[in-house]
This record gives sequence, C-alpha cells and structure tokens, in this order.
Amino acid sequence: MAANTKLFVNPEQCRLWRPYRELHSSVTDAIINGNSLVQGDLELILRKHRTSFLQVMQTNPKTSQHRKLIDEANKEGIHIVSSSHSGTCKLDDATIAETLIISDLFNINELEALELLLAGEQQMTHYPGLTRGLVAVLLFHDGRRCLATSLRMLVQASAGRRYSTNISRDMQAFITEYTNQQMSDGLLNRILGHLSELDNKKLLEKLSEQRALGDAKHRHQVTSLIEETRQSLADTVFYWSCQKGMSRLDTLSLFNWLKDLKPKDGKLDGATLAILMAFLYSIDTTSFLEGGEEAEGTTAALPILSDSTFVPSVHQAIRSHSNTLTQLWAGRSASAADPTSEFRSGLLACLQFAWSLSLRILSQCSVLSEATAGVCEGDEELVELALQQDVFKFIYDCVVKSPSFTVEEEFYIRKLHSLITDFICHMPLKTKELRDIGEDSARILLTHLQDGSEPPNSLRKDFQHFLCLIGDFYALESNEYQLAEEFWCVERPPSPKQVSLHKFLRLAGELIPPPLFVPYLKMLEGLSSSETGAIHCFNLLKTNGEHSSTVSWDHIFSSLNQYFTSLRHEVASNESERVRLASRNHMARDITEHELAGLIAVCKLITQVSTQSPQVRYAIADSQQWLAPVILFGLLGCGVSISLKSEILRALAALARSAEVASNIWQTLELSQLLVTSGVEGTAAKAAGGLLTELENVESRMETYPMLRSFLSLIDNLCLSSGQPPETLGAGYRAPGFHPYLNFIINDVVLKFSTRGYKEASEKWQVAASAFSVLHRLLSSHTVEPENFSKHLVELSTGAIVSDFQAPGHTLLTMLLQSSHLLKTLLSVISEGLQLLLQYDLTSPVRKPLEKATLLALQILNVTLDKQDDFLNFLRQANHPTIVSRLEKLLLGINSYTGQADHVVTIARYASLVNLLPNHALHAVCITGTVCRQPAIQTELLSLFMADTLVSREILSGLVEGIEQGAEWSSGEANSVRCEMASASIKFLLDTVNLPSTNISHFLLGFNVHKPLFQTDLQIPGQTGVYRTCLHAVLSLMECDHTPPALLELAYHLIYTLCSNPDTSSPTMRYLRNTQDFFIKTLCKLKFSHNEATEEELSVIIKQQTWFMKTLAIELRLTSINKQRSHTQSLINCLLDYNTTYTEGGGRGSADLSRTVLSHTSQYHSLELFHSSMKSRLLQFLDLVSFHDIGLGDIMLEHFNTTSVMQVLSSCEEQAPESGLVSINIPQVHQLLVQEINLAQQGNSMGPLAHRDVLLAEIKQILAYAVEWNTVREAVNVRLQAFDSWRQVTEVLLSGCPAECLGDKRPDIIVNILNALIRKCLQDGCLDDLISPACGVILSLMANLRQSVFKDGLRDTNIDNGLQVILKGILNLIVTSSGSLQRARANLYGALLYYLQMCESELSKDTNPLASRGVFGVLEGKQSATEKLAKEALHVIYGFGDAILEVICRDACDGLNVSRMLALSCLDSLSALDPPSCHVLRFMSSHGYIRHLLESLVQSDSILVQSLDPAQPLRHLYIYESTMSLLSRLAMTAQGASALLNSGLMMRLAECSVYDAKPNLSHGLSAADSMDCEGFNPSVSSRYRQILLPCLKLCQTVLISLGTENENAADQVMKFIVAHGDVFHSTLRGQTVETCDSLEELSLLTAVLCRAASFTAVSQSEEERELMFRGQVSRIQRRLGSLISKYLLVDDWMKMFGAQESLDESERCRMTVYVHEIAANISTYCRNVVANSTHDPSYCRVLFGPSLSEALDQGDFTSKSTSRDYWSSSSLAPPSLSLMVIQIKQASAKLLDALDDHKQLQTRLDSLSDCSEAVRGETGSDAVAIETKQEVRDRLERQTSIIQLLCLILENSLYIVWRHLDFYLTNCIPENRDTSLFRAHHSSVSSMRHLTEKSLNVSSTEQDKPKSIISSGITQEELDTLKETTPSVIDEPLLQKLAAIEQCYASKRTHFGYIGALSRRLRRLINLHCC
Repeated sequence: MAANTKLFVNPEQCRLWRPYRELHSSVTDAIINGNSLVQGDLELILRKHRTSFLQVMQTNPKTSQHRKLIDEANKEGIHIVSSSHSGTCKLDDATIAETLIISDLFNINELEALELLLAGEQQMTHYPGLTRGLVAVLLFHDGRRCLATSLRMLVQASAGRRYSTNISRDMQAFITEYTNQQMSDGLLNRILGHLSELDNKKLLEKLSEQRALGDAKHRHQVTSLIEETRQSLADTVFYWSCQKGMSRLDTLSLFNWLKDLKPKDGKLDGATLAILMAFLYSIDTTSFLEGGEEAEGTTAALPILSDSTFVPSVHQAIRSHSNTLTQLWAGRSASAADPTSEFRSGLLACLQFAWSLSLRILSQCSVLSEATAGVCEGDEELVELALQQDVFKFIYDCVVKSPSFTVEEEFYIRKLHSLITDFICHMPLKTKELRDIGEDSARILLTHLQDGSEPPNSLRKDFQHFLCLIGDFYALESNEYQLAEEFWCVERPPSPKQVSLHKFLRLAGELIPPPLFVPYLKMLEGLSSSETGAIHCFNLLKTNGEHSSTVSWDHIFSSLNQYFTSLRHEVASNESERVRLASRNHMARDITEHELAGLIAVCKLITQVSTQSPQVRYAIADSQQWLAPVILFGLLGCGVSISLKSEILRALAALARSAEVASNIWQTLELSQLLVTSGVEGTAAKAAGGLLTELENVESRMETYPMLRSFLSLIDNLCLSSGQPPETLGAGYRAPGFHPYLNFIINDVVLKFSTRGYKEASEKWQVAASAFSVLHRLLSSHTVEPENFSKHLVELSTGAIVSDFQAPGHTLLTMLLQSSHLLKTLLSVISEGLQLLLQYDLTSPVRKPLEKATLLALQILNVTLDKQDDFLNFLRQANHPTIVSRLEKLLLGINSYTGQADHVVTIARYASLVNLLPNHALHAVCITGTVCRQPAIQTELLSLFMADTLVSREILSGLVEGIEQGAEWSSGEANSVRCEMASASIKFLLDTVNLPSTNISHFLLGFNVHKPLFQTDLQIPGQTGVYRTCLHAVLSLMECDHTPPALLELAYHLIYTLCSNPDTSSPTMRYLRNTQDFFIKTLCKLKFSHNEATEEELSVIIKQQTWFMKTLAIELRLTSINKQRSHTQSLINCLLDYNTTYTEGGGRGSADLSRTVLSHTSQYHSLELFHSSMKSRLLQFLDLVSFHDIGLGDIMLEHFNTTSVMQVLSSCEEQAPESGLVSINIPQVHQLLVQEINLAQQGNSMGPLAHRDVLLAEIKQILAYAVEWNTVREAVNVRLQAFDSWRQVTEVLLSGCPAECLGDKRPDIIVNILNALIRKCLQDGCLDDLISPACGVILSLMANLRQSVFKDGLRDTNIDNGLQVILKGILNLIVTSSGSLQRARANLYGALLYYLQMCESELSKDTNPLASRGVFGVLEGKQSATEKLAKEALHVIYGFGDAILEVICRDACDGLNVSRMLALSCLDSLSALDPPSCHVLRFMSSHGYIRHLLESLVQSDSILVQSLDPAQPLRHLYIYESTMSLLSRLAMTAQGASALLNSGLMMRLAECSVYDAKPNLSHGLSAADSMDCEGFNPSVSSRYRQILLPCLKLCQTVLISLGTENENAADQVMKFIVAHGDVFHSTLRGQTVETCDSLEELSLLTAVLCRAASFTAVSQSEEERELMFRGQVSRIQRRLGSLISKYLLVDDWMKMFGAQESLDESERCRMTVYVHEIAANISTYCRNVVANSTHDPSYCRVLFGPSLSEALDQGDFTSKSTSRDYWSSSSLAPPSLSLMVIQIKQASAKLLDALDDHKQLQTRLDSLSDCSEAVRGETGSDAVAIETKQEVRDRLERQTSIIQLLCLILENSLYIVWRHLDFYLTNCIPENRDTSLFRAHHSSVSSMRHLTEKSLNVSSTEQDKPKSIISSGITQEELDTLKETTPSVIDEPLLQKLAAIEQCYASKRTHFGYIGALSRRLRRLINLHCC
C-alpha cells in the first residue's frame, strides 16, 4: 500500500491532454494573437515540451507494474490528486475495465489511461450525451491535435524567405532557433514516419471494435481531430520547406515518402498534397531570377545552391526511377484498371516535371558547379518523360480537383501558377512542340470523325490537357491573387514574362482546329475569372473579329444566329413528334456532338465574362449587331439539347445581373413565352410547350433538371438586379405582374420537387435551393405597404377585367401566414434536412445542396417573422377578408414529418450544428428567439422543449458552443458568422429572460423551471450532474481576452438583466459572488485607458463597462442591505483604489481601505487635482466618459430644399422601445426621397429637371447625413448611459453603503469626486445632454458632503482648498449655464444651497460661538473651521462680483418654479452667512429685486387662494414659503427690516386676500382634512397655515430687528393685523378643542401682538380711517387681554394634555412648548402695557386686582380661573394679582425641575457621544444607538426652550407683581368708584362710549392728569387685606427659590441680576409696607 502511494494520477493535469492544451493556448496567444507579454512563459513551456515535439505522437509504453496497480485498485485503491480532494481512492470494476481498454486502444501507459478517463469524466459537462470513455477518446486525440498544431504554428512563425509574421523580433529569433534545433534532431523523419503510420480508416475501425465511437457527431469529432492532426503534421513539413528549404537528405526523404505512397482511391488527400507541395518548394528555383539578378542572402543560402551534391543526388534519385516509370507507362494498357499504378505514375511525372523546370532555371544561373551544370542538361528528357505520362492530366485530376486544393491555400496556388508560367516562359520550344502535336492530333481526330471511324488511342492530348488545366486552375484562383492578369499584360510596361504569357495566349487561338476550340475557350473562361480578365478577354475576341478569326465575338454570335435561323424552321408536325424527339436526345439533327460541345463552351464563356464585368454585360446585351438576348431566347424555342438550353439560360442569367439589361430581358422573357403566361392554364399550358413541357416531358423522364435550375437562376438574377419584378410585366394581354412565374415556382417546382425522380440525389436539393433562393429574394426585397391590401382592376386589350399587379412578396407572406402547402413544404425540408445533416456525412455529394436548401428555408421563415407585424397591422387597418395567423402559432402545429408538434424544437436543434453550419445555427436561433418572445405561449414552448431530455440537452449544448465560439475573434466570414451566432444567442436570452412567466431562457441559463426561480441554486458545471449552461458560456466568454467588444457588451448586458430581475437576481448574484468572484475580479481587471481605440470601439467598451457598473451598483446595495460587510468593503476598496490586482483563488490583493483611501486623499490637494495614474477606478471610469460635444455639421444641398429635408428627417425619427434612443429610419428616408424624385420627374415640378444621377448623389449625401446623425445620437446615448451607471455606483457608495466602510475620510472622497466632476463640466464645448445629469450628481454629492459635515464637523482642514474649488466650480457653472438648462440650474442652486448650509451648520449649533471659543480665542482672533469655511465662501462668492447675484436674483424673480424656489433659498442662506455687511440686501434693494419680490406676492395672491384647494399643486406654496423665508432673513437686521418697510412690505401683505381665506375650523379638523394630513398632499387647513405662519414670522422678525423704539414698524404691523382683523380675531378667540396647529398659530400671533399692540402710537387725527383703526386696535387689545386667565397658568394645560390619551408623545411635547410660548407672550404683553403706561414711577396701569388671598388657596383659585372668563361681558372684576403670584410659584418650581432634567439629559448625551462600539452594541445595533442619541438631543433642545420660556415668564410676572404692589402699597388712593381698566370695559358695555374717547393703553405723554386714574376705586379694606396676605404669599422660601434660580440659570444670561433686583424690591416693599 505504501508503494502504491508513490504513484498517483492527477486528472486535472492529464498528461496526455492538459499540458498540450496549455501549450496550444500559449502558442496561439503569442503567435496568432500577437501577445508579446507572454514571451517568457512561452520560452519556459517550449523548453518543457522539447521532448514532446521530438517524440511526436509517441506515448509512454504500457508496463506490467502499472497494469497490476490498476487491476488491484478496487481493493487497495490508488492515489488521486486534485484541487478538491487528494488521497487514496478505490476504483470500481467499470473504471478499471475502461482504463485498460483505453490503454490497449491507444497503446498508452495505464496510469495515463486512468488520468485520461478521469479527465473525461470531469469534462463531460462540455460534451452532453457522451460517456466518460467517449470523452476520453476525444481528449486523447485533442491532445495530439494540440501538439501537432502548436508545432505547425511554431514553424510558421520562424524567420524565412517566403513570409513574415507580426510577432516581435526577439520572440521570432527564439522560435527560429528552437525549430532549427528540432529539425536538426531529426523531427522531419519522425513526422514522415508518423504520417505513413497514421491511417484514419484503421484507427476508426479499431475504435469501433472497442465500442469507443459514439453517435454520428462523436464519430465526426474523432475523425476531424485525427485528420486535423495529420494535416498539421504535413503542414509543418510544408511550411518548413517554404521558409527554410530542405536539405539534401530531407529532400530525398520527401521524395522517397512520395515514391512509396499508397493512395486512397487514387486521390490526393490534404496531408499528401502538403507533402507534395513541400517537395516542390524544396526544389523551387523561381526566386533565383526575380528582379533580374542572381539571388543573394537568404536565397543563396538554400541547400539547392549551397550544397553542391544536392542537385546531382536529387536528379539521380528521380532518374533512377525513370525505368520503373517507363515500365509502368508501357504496361498501362494491361493494367489500365489499376488506379494505384496510374496515380503513382502521374505523381512521379509531376515530380519530374517540376524538377525539369528547376533544372532549366538553374541552367540560367551563372554560378554553378560542374556536376550541377551537367545535370541541368537533362531537363528536356525529364519533361518529355513527364509529358508522356500525362502530367497535365494528373495535375488537373488529382491536384486541382483535390478538395484540399482551395483558393485559401495561397502557396499552393502560387506554386502551381509558377509551374504553368515557368513552363510557358522557360520552355517556349516545348510549348510550341506541344501545340504542333496537339494540332496534328486534332486533324487526325477530325479526319476519323468525318470518316466515321474510331480515332487511334495513341493520339497525344497534352496540349488539350494543358489548356484545360489552365482554364480550371485560374477559374479556381478567381480574383483572389490576380495571377491570371499576367496573361493579359495589365502592367505598363509589361514584364518579359507577361509578354511571353500573352503571346502564348494569343497564338494558341490563331487558326485553331475544331478539336482544340473547346479547350481554348475553356482556357479563356478560366483566365476571365476576374473583372480585369473578363474585360481583356472581351477585347481580345472583339479584336479577333477584325481579322476574321474563328475565335471572335462576331464569329460566335454569327454562328449562333445561323443556328437559330436554321433551327427555328424545324417545327415538328405535331406534339407527339416533338415529344418523341425530346425524349431521345432533344438535339437538332443539324447539330453534331462536337458542335454542341462548342456551343456549350461558347455559352459558358459568355456566362463567365458577363458575370465578372458589368461593362462586358452591357456591351454584349446592347449590341445591335449581335442581338445576343434575342438570339439566345430564340435558341431556347428551338429543338436543341437540354444541356445547351441550360447553358443558354445561365448566360442570360449572367447578362441579367445588370439593371440596365434586366428590364430588356424581362420583356424578352415575357414575349418569348418560355413560360406560357398568356391565359393558358394546366394541361393547355403543357400542350403549348415551353419550360413546363420540358420539365414534365423531358427532364422528369431523364431525371435530371439542368434547364429548370438555370431558369430559376435567371429569375433569381433578374429579381436581384431589378429589386422587384416589373409591375407592367405582361400588361395588355394578361393580368400584369409576376404571378404566373410565381405560380410555376411554387406549384410546379417547390410543391413537387420531393416527388420527382432524380439520377443524382444531390440534384433534388439543388432544385429546392434554386427555388427557395428566388422566394427568399422576392420576400426579402418586399416592403409591406398599405397599398398591397387594396384591390385594383385593369382592362385588357380583349376587354376582360382582371386584377392589377400584386407584389409577389405580398402573395408569399399571405401563403406563409396560413397553413398552406408552401409553409408545410418549407417545414418538411427543414425537418428532413435536419435528420440528414445530423448524420455528419461530410463526403456525401448531397450535403452541399442540402445545406443551401435548408439554410434558405430557415431564412425565408426568418424574413417572414420580421415582416409579419407590419403585414398584420396593415391587414387589420384595411379590413381585408384574408384570414391569416401569426407564424409563431403556425409553428406550433403538427409536423407531418415526425407526427409531433415540434417545428420550433426542430428549428432550434439546428443550433447544435454550430460547429459545422454556423449560418444555419444563426438563423435557427433568430427564429427561435422571435417565436419565444411571445408571452402567451411560454408555457407551451417550455413543455415542448422539455419533452425530450436528450433533445433539450442537445439544444442547450448547441447554444453553449455557439456562445463560447464567439470568443474566437479573427478575420474571416466563418468567424464573423460565429460572432453573429453568439450575439443572436445572447440577444435571444435578453429578449426572453424578463418575460412574466418561466420560459425556455431560464432553462438555458440553468435555472430550475420546476420551482420558483429564486429558489434555484446555481452551481459550477460538473457538480451534482450540472451541465454547462448559457450562463456558464457567457461567463467564460467574458473571461476570454479576445472576445469581440460588441459581443462582450451583450454579455455584460445579460448579466445586468439577470441581476436586476427580481426573480433571477438572488441566485445569479449569489453564484457570481461566491463561485465566480465576478465583481471583484472584473473590477480589478477593468481597463480605462484606450488611447489606440477608435471612436466606435471606445463606444462599445464604454457600453460594456456601463452594464458592469450598473450591476456593481446593485451588488453594492444588496450586500450592504444583507450586511455582508467584508464583501462590501472589498468592492469599495477596489473602487477607490487605482492599482489593486486580482489573484486567482485569493481574490483581491492585500490592499485595504487605509491604503486605498487614507494614503492618497491627503495628496490630492497638493496637486492641481490629482494625476490620472493616481485616480481611483471610480474616477477613471468618469474620465472615460467624454463630456465634449459631438459636432454635426450642416448639410449643404443644391437641388433639395434643406428645410424640407430636415422636416422629412424629423418625420422619420423613431424611438427604440428599450433604450429610448431616437434615431432616423434610413430606409424610410430613402424611400421618401426616391418617391420625391419620381414625382418631380413625372410632373417636372422642379423647373429645369436635374439629372437623375445628380439627384441620387444628393440623396446619398442626405442619407450619409442621417447616418451621421444617428451615430451622434447613439454616441450621446452611450455617454448618458455610462454616466448614469457611474452615478448609480457613486450614489450607492455614498448613500447606500454603511458609513463605517468609508471611515472618517468620507468627506475627502466626496470632495475628490466633486472636483473631478465639476472639472469635466467646466470644459469647453460640453455636451448639454450631460450637463443636467451631472449637475444632479453634484447636488447629490453636496447633500452627502453636508450630511458628513453636519454629523462630524470639519475636523480636517485639508479639504478646505477642495471645498473652495467646488464652490468656484458651482458658481462658474451657474454663471455659464444657459437659460435652456433650467434643470441643471436648479440642481446647481440646490448644490450651492447645501454648501451654504454646510457653512451654517456648526454656527447654528452654538448660540454663542464667541463664548465657545473662550476669552483667549476671541482675543487671539482664532476662528473655528466652520467660521473659516464661511468666510472663505463669502470671499469666493463676492469674488464673482455682481454677476452671480444677478443670475440668482433673476432666477429668483423670473425662473421656473423649482429654480425660483432654490434661488430664493440660496439668497436666504447667503444673507444668513454675512449679516453684518448686508451685501445681498444692498444689491437686491439697489437693483429693485426686493420691490419685485413684494409685488410678486400681490400678483400671486389669486394663485395662492386657488392653491388652498387640495387638488391644486403645491409649487406656488413652496415658492411663497421660500420668498417669505428670504424676506424674514433680510428682516433680521435693522437695515433689512427698514428696507422692507420702506419698500411697502406691510402694505403689500395687507393687500393680499389669501390671509382672509381661513377655513372654518371651529370644530377642529374635518374628516377630509384628517385624511389628507395622513398623505403627502396637505389639507386645506395645512395649506392655509403654510401661508399664514411665514407671514407672522416675518412680522415678528421685523419688530424684533427694529426694536421697541421704532413705533413706525409697530404701526405698520398693526395696520396689517387690522387689515385682516377677522382672521386674527378668530385666532384669538380660540377653538373649542385646541390642537397643536392652532396653538402654534396662536403662539406666533401673540408674539407679534405683544410687541406691536402694546407699543402702537395712535394718531390724534379725527379722520374716519384713523378712528376705525383705533377701534380695531382696541378690539384686538381687549381680545389679547382675554387670554390672560386662559393661558397664563401653564400647569393647567399640562394636566389637560396629560389627560388626553389620543395625543402621541411628540405632539404633546410640541403643544407644551406652544402653551409656554403663549404664556410668555401674554406675560410680555402685560409687562409692556404696565411698563409703557407712563413715565411717572408713581403711576401704574392696573391690570390685576389688589387681592392675594387666592394665592393662599392655589387649588381653589385654579378651579375658579379656569371655570369662567374674566374678560367676558358678564365679568366685572379684573383678574386677581394672585394669578401672577401663582404663576411665579409654578414657574419657579418648574424651572428648577427643568434645570435638573436638562442636566441629566446633557449627561446622557455626553455619555452616548463618548461611548465605544462595544458599549453601544450592548443596547442594540448602531442604527438604534444613533436613533437614541438623536432622541436625547431633541429632548435636550426642547427642554432648553422650555427653560428659556419659563425664565421669561418668571421675569415678566415678577415685574408685574412688583409694579402692582408698588402701586397698591405706595401710590394708590382708595375710592368708592372703580376706574380701572376693567371697569372702563364694563362701562363701555352699559353705556356706549364716544368714538373719540382715547385708548386706555396710550402713553402718559398723550394722557395727562394721572390723578383722574389714581382714583382707582379700590377700597381701604382691599388694601388692608393685601398688606396682610402679601408677606404670607410672597414669603422668604419663594424669594430664596428665586435667588437659587438666579444662581443656577440666570447667571448664564445677559439679564444676570434682574430676578435678584426684583426680589430685593419685593422684599423691601413687604418689609416697609406689610410688616
């Protein structure tokens, strides 16, 4: 057991697969992708695999020890090492058996076989449906393929003479040295040996015997891997030969390998062809003569020159086999049936031919050894031997016709071109000899044919074969490399080689004998495979006509005309004769077989030159001499062969490729009645002859259909050229249009093709593909329009009425949206084709046409789905009777091929063929995606897909492969299609994943569709049987470094969609977070610098990062909510860092927040801002979003009206439903402009009609402008989306994440972000679309900054400079922003407001900031951080001069609602910052803005009245509140209050009627009001209070600012009060049930009246106005006095509030404060009345009666005072002075209690502020602790207010008691009459007082003779009682309590000593007069 543990297996590092896979990946990354950063890794891995390359395809042998170890593994176990588990494991018997089978099968070591098997088990998720053994087979061959492919790429990258690569020089030097060493160690011979041993057929048979082959797909995969391995090895030899040349021994090895080759079926496979080309390049000498000089350097170093023995040795080897070759050739007649001998003979002939050309070229070199020079003389002999063995026929049959000889193999093409041209140029005599022999053979052949005898077999056909070889070869080469142009002397001056080639071409056609006519035309056809070649060929034959040559266009068309003239008279006497002739050979008697071949060759030549060149097409068709279309159509009506008719139709199809020719051919086709259309149907049509007769009677019997396919090709090209068939086709004698042709194609071709017989099975699908191509073209070019649904009738020449033209596309759509035979046929082709394609028979001739037919069928369905919406909409609008259904519903019908409703599933299964047929997979995914977008059929579709588990896995596997292959980004059509396939797959998922119900996309993404989606637990592939899903594929796509950017953007979009969907968010984000570490890994790998990217590429990159940032914002928010603190912290660290890297397995690096934030924020302010390399990822992404405006120039038009064009463009704008992007519909614009041109030409309305080409060119200009407009809007939208994603992340980071994650550097982070953002906004030429959202983010950031400062204060002064930059930036943006950006302006005002409030935040916390700094701080001039910030802010603002104030004031007066309100608030805050200077006040006053604001109050009066309605918006109320707040702020200074009064403030307020619109609240809130108060919309009463209370506060502020001395202010305020007297009387009167709001209103009103009513100086004028004013003032004063007994005793209210259980705690506290305020205001009013009554100290205005007896019994007095109203008309006695004494006692007691409570609350608050996190955690969470701290702070502030109010009440009460006692005890004269204020009131009731009677509270200066008042009517008894009770009531304990209050609280106030002074005076009065 111990010995076994030393041996182990590691399936994750499978030695036969994983190392080779990694090798292949590294080599591909370095060489193919050009990644120079992996050079070091590549060198290490290549050194590691040096032995693997030398022992190519060799494995470690089997050993008995390891076999025994495996046999006993079920008992003793075996040591297995993996990342998830390591230890000894026992194997089951099945695993042991499979391991030994694999070991025997591949002859590999047993342990390696076990590794391979276990690796296959791990990789099963990539191969659904396969067992681990079958996967192991794939892995084994995949490892060998990777090794061989890596070797090939290394050889390709080596330095050499043929080509160069894009890799670095150092890497190329290393690779070159490495490959040289490998080759010198004998790698070539090992490769050749392995190629000889590697037999695909034997390998597959061996695998099949061991049941190691699975289904057809698995067999195809294994075969492909084996063939690719073999091909890579052969290519390695080939590329080495091209680059380096071969040594003598290596060249001989190649020759021997080719000599001993045993061909398969007499054909050259790809590997053999590569070895053949390697030998040809090893003996290549063409480069010696390039440039006209002998080659030096690399060429001279080739072994063929450097090795003097090379040429003799190779020549000897080739010559030594000449006898064998001669014997083979001599015995060819005896062994003609042996293809192997013929193949080997032709192969050796090919080698001899190439060697002879090399010798001929070598003989022209000046520096040759004697041995080499002697050998070169044998070149003629070798050429002759090669020609005798039909070398050209071998090259033509085995090389050019080889499937591996394709146009993509450039070196193959160039080598064969070199052989052909070198033979013509360097052996001209041999070429002439061949031509002479060919002409002689042709004459002999012609003679025997004329005599009717058989020609001899010995006739040489070398020249014919050579001409055919040239034709076929250059037809294959096409125009890819322009090699055929050397025959046409394109260059000027031409090279000698071109002259020789052109001479050969020209002389070969002179006096050519008939047997060489066809080969020569075939050569011309091949050389015309490019546009240049076709033009030169046309000119050559046209020039030949001038010399009466037989090969000229004149001769050709003259001959065709003669044939037509001769044959058109041969009309059979009846139909039976015509049918009989057709059924035999369908050839006219006068046309021989050779003539037929010549005619076919002529038609092919016409087809070729017409296809390649539009100029030639037009010249042939337009020639009036040749009349080509007429003659060709005429021959179609004659009795000629079907094959000739087929070629004629192909020639016509080639001519029809030009629109100028197509219209003529349409008419000629109709007139020729090739397809009978003139009212003949059915059997009559067949009897009339034509194409239908040929199809039914000739081609069907022959079971071949060349003419039908050619006709369909003609129709296809006609539709391609003209877009749509002519509407007037056949007009006049039948219903115009394409309808007969369409009926023929559908009814006689499509619906019947599957029932006809075919000699070749492939032709069945060729016919289907040709017909489907026409239908697809008609459908795709059709535009659905409303006119298609209206029926029009026309009259024929015969008088019949028929339907007008109907678009064929409309007819097709109608049929495809019904359960028609056409739709059933298409679906049947798709189903049948799928079954055939899934057999993976790549060699079948049926495959190519089958692929084309099925692809076209899928494309037809796809186009139908795209057009069906418009079709159905117009159909419904037109009320058309046609009944159609959506194609999605039709696809849910029963499949006649399978008998199940599986059409959609069948189409989706084409996705599994993505590796083989990417185009099919692409369209299948598009169709499936469109069908699955219908919400109504999701459940049915899901059940269909899930019905068969194997099928659903097959579809899933196909989509996964399709997505993953999108990462293979390289040039080429196939890769482009694969990228489109991946994009279509992801779009399919995007379109369906958000549908309401569970659907197929959820299954494809790996969600459990059998239970709620949010319960899904996504896992990595392989765990618990989890297969790879589309989500895994998308994630692997995102990890690839070479994924196309557009595809990557879709992948990020899909991830965001999954994360933002409520159903899929939880499992997706959990999987991404925990399994993939997606967010941190992606964030660390993001790149923000793309200097080399184009605008389009940068736009796509920004889209990618936009979706990721949006997803990241969701992740940040969710992890914060779920308290995943560590993950949130890691994400924040990555965002705020700039160089964090990601390490696999370890997550993010060790960087933490202290390094990412703290270590760099302090550096930011020392720089201008901060360098880009130091920016965090968050700011780097912001830099990626450009704010620069994208200019779109004006369009300059000459013929079109620019204004009209712009209107057309605007009318064609459409908005995308998802993104909201507005773009111009380009096709619609083009259609409208073309219609305009057509109308203009018809009516000539444009005056002198411009040429159509000029107008079309201008249309192109307009369309280009529209495209540019769309590009600009898309770029702007991309920037907006990117900025919005950045905004989301930033706001979540600052507002949604725990504050602890940012630490105490949160303000620094916000300042840095603000600086960066403002800096971008201040750039020149900023985009307006981005300014508004950017300003919104500035507002949000400023709110967060203010919150941080308000919470923690400005502890760090490092951000001061940053704050100043922010303020300057905000002000600059406000000044420079245009008036159209009102939203941006509003956001900026909000940001400025937050900044100004931030400056006020700490100042507002301390009522005495000077005291908080201490004496020394004041003396030294120290400032707090907030004061410094405020000072700097004012300096910055005033630095802008009047410009900034002008903008703000203008917006405050005339801006939009939000801007106006915020501008007013900014002025308010700005005024609060600098009250001493009153700069804002002076500016507003001097510029008239104050007067404008006051006028606006009057102007908005009616609007405010309307705003009281709850249905009206609140914006006007908010503006009003902001205006009143600003006015109140201005009124806080004496200058401001005076300015407001001088501007008519009170007059304007008095004019406002809204204050009189107070709702009736006599019974409290109504039910409606209560309901409204619960919501956001305030009730009527709340709205009214929003209007009234700010006004009262403004009045109060004015009175306070101007002081008691300003009688004018009090007078104006009272005039305002009197103007709205009814409202204020109702307020003073009170309510039955007092509410919190009513108490607040009463508190403010009494505060105003206590200052205004008691100081008002009434004029002595007797005018009626003044008299009325005095009366109103007196009424208000009396009403105010009536509140004394009701509100003066606060304890009664406290008891009442405590008894009301309906009140909550907060409301009870507010009401308590309001009652105290009312009591304070009333006491202040009483004090002012008493104090201002006279200047005579002996006089006092008496308000309270001389009784203190009630104070002895406080409870009885309280009940009495609360039970009746002493100010009512029935009350004759004034309130007792006991009321004030009781108030003193209660206030003093409450004040002491309040002081104790205040002290306790302050202690608790301090303890909460200083407590640690551990202590705070004991009471609950952080949020609870913060909430408790805030509650304590609120209670403390409320308690402070109550203490201040109680102190004021106490001071006022003491003063009132002292004045009354002083008056009663010292100055009062007892009398019988009561002349007090209360008696005066009573007398006014009993007898009407005169209007001129003076007010009772006027000052003594206006009332003299106090003796009239001194007679107070108080009796002596009352005075005596007062003297007796006073010492008992105002006793020493009370006075000591007052002294204690003085020491505890009043010492901190400016009134210090006031209470003590009053107490001493009271004590003195008592001692003097009462004791």
